[in-house]
Amino acid sequence: MAVGKNSEYCEEVIAGPLSATIDGDRIHTVKWYGLEVLRGVSAPVRDKNWGTVREVNINRTLSEQNGVFLYRRSYLLSDGMGEGRLTASFDPAGVVTIDWSLSAHEDISINRAGLCVLHPLKGVEGTPLVITEPDGERLKAEFPAMIAPAQPAKNIRALQHEIFGTSVTIEFEGEVFEMEDQRNWSDASYKTYCRPLSSPKPFKIGKNEHLNQRITIHLKGRPDAGLQSCARPTNVRMPEILLAVEPGWQETVPAGCARLARFGRNEWSDRELLQLDDAPFDAEFAIPDDAEPQEFLARWAQRLEGKKLQPRHIIALPEAYLKSFQPDGDWPSGPTPNACIAAARSVFPEAKIGAGMLTNFTEFNRRPPTEDNSDYVTHGNSAIVHAADDVSVLQTLEGLSAIFRSARALGGSKPYRLGLVSIGMRSNPYGAELLPNPRHEKRTMTDTDPRQTSEFAATYAIAATALAAADGAEAICLAAPAGPFSLQGPLEKAIAVLANLSGQEATITQNAGQFIIETADTVVMANAASAAWNLEQGSPLETACWRHMPAGGAA
Repeated sequence: MAVGKNSEYCEEVIAGPLSATIDGDRIHTVKWYGLEVLRGVSAPVRDKNWGTVREVNINRTLSEQNGVFLYRRSYLLSDGMGEGRLTASFDPAGVVTIDWSLSAHEDISINRAGLCVLHPLKGVEGTPLVITEPDGERLKAEFPAMIAPAQPAKNIRALQHEIFGTSVTIEFEGEVFEMEDQRNWSDASYKTYCRPLSSPKPFKIGKNEHLNQRITIHLKGRPDAGLQSCARPTNVRMPEILLAVEPGWQETVPAGCARLARFGRNEWSDRELLQLDDAPFDAEFAIPDDAEPQEFLARWAQRLEGKKLQPRHIIALPEAYLKSFQPDGDWPSGPTPNACIAAARSVFPEAKIGAGMLTNFTEFNRRPPTEDNSDYVTHGNSAIVHAADDVSVLQTLEGLSAIFRSARALGGSKPYRLGLVSIGMRSNPYGAELLPNPRHEKRTMTDTDPRQTSEFAATYAIAATALAAADGAEAICLAAPAGPFSLQGPLEKAIAVLANLSGQEATITQNAGQFIIETADTVVMANAASAAWNLEQGSPLETACWRHMPAGGAA
């Protein structure tokens, strides 16, 4: 299976030791002597729900003169709201200059507009960083090793750091820039972007107003030998496989899977509740803002008991915490997560009670458990918060690895049980609602991703499970019996294989996006790398594909 590009337009730029890929609306994988120094540069316009405003009537040119490549892109924003221009030059001397402008044809209300730079993780995580502020003051900092809940760098005029001996200097003009740790959302990058999150939003660009920004990247020095990667075998116990259920998502659960049922404002019929009886189940309670936690949970306990149903694990959280808040922002004033933990323990004394979030690691990281009052910790994840093309989604597996390490550090010795880890987004913590996807396209912040029923989703689920197992997770939720995250096609087969491995001792080997899960009698291989995997035996395993066979069998 070929991994799809972001658009039909894709060009490779090779300017001496400098190279880059121009794919759709972004410049990505900027390399210097083969070393990735930037993961990407783009200039998205985000609406009030943090959705990406569509670009139409796109014109592109790529030319070369005296070894210097010049790329130009012009476009209109959807509905004729404005027009944008981006120009990028690639000089083999190690200089990349990118200019971007936006002209409003009418008043535009948006959350963000402007240049975003993505810094890779390999050779960058935990390394020193020098920040130059607009007044010229230089500050010593670092790219965080563990995922930072807040911005690790603010008020940026320039950044300077090294990757495996190569000096990278990036200068910013035209706006106030800051950095966030995008690993929070499983993006495999740190992101330097403009307008600070503390600035009011949405904000308005007036009719006929112009925005102009520039970044200049200077690269010096050849990279050293730290480029090489190697396979990392880990002995693990395979996690239990969970399937998310709520009204409308109920179907038969494959053998070996447990259910993760969510209760809140959604109405469960008696028939739907009785379907919980054919497999073990855990429960998530999103307590409505107008409900008292103890009373709400007691009503559900009574109803479940009437059907002779007993959840094994429970997390209860105020509904308000389905939204995201900055670490130093104004958090909800109603019942706290700790109050809900106490209520759940009182109402469900036989169950294990969890702490954490019902959304992404982002929210877990911004408000981690502060008291030793829970039996386990939990959160979920979506791979399409910021980008939805195939390459970016596969790269989030690198971000997931960082998430699992950071979550285990925050949770201490507590067992780690993951909620829904999927490509699509179950709810939108960052805007009013999920984005509709009537064309069934690859787009951000939607629950209807077209890859859900494909080999791609199956490969992603296997790789995510391997990473979770390597960091000691005892359970992971990967899909749903029905609904937008339903088990269909290759994903159903992959889930059945993973469920059969639950609780078994295994060795997991991962190397540059290639995963092997091996037990005494089974081998599962998943290729989440950008190229085919040339196996020692048998035909190559194409990217975004997986294979299952008996131990010792031919590939």
